[in-house]
Amino acid sequence: MTTKKLTLEISESLWQELDFLATATDQSLESLAVNCILHQLPRVEKQVRELDELLEKVTPDNVHGEIGIEDVASYVG
Repeated sequence: MTTKKLTLEISESLWQELDFLATATDQSLESLAVNCILHQLPRVEKQVRELDELLEKVTPDNVHGEIGIEDVASYVG
C-alpha cells in the first residue's frame, strides 16, 4: 500500500484527549488518529452525497423555496 504523510496542527486539548485515548487503548497516537478519520469517512461521504442531491434540485425558479433551511442547516453545523 502506498502511503502519504499528513501533518496536522491541532489544539493542545485535542492532543491531550488523543494521547489519553491512545494510551488507554494501547495504540500509537498516529494509529488512533488514522482510525478516527477512517471511521468518520462514511458519514462524511453520505452527507456530501445527500447535499449534492439537494443542490441538484435547485433551479433559478425555486432557489428561495425548494430547500428548507433546516435541510441545509443539518449539513453546516
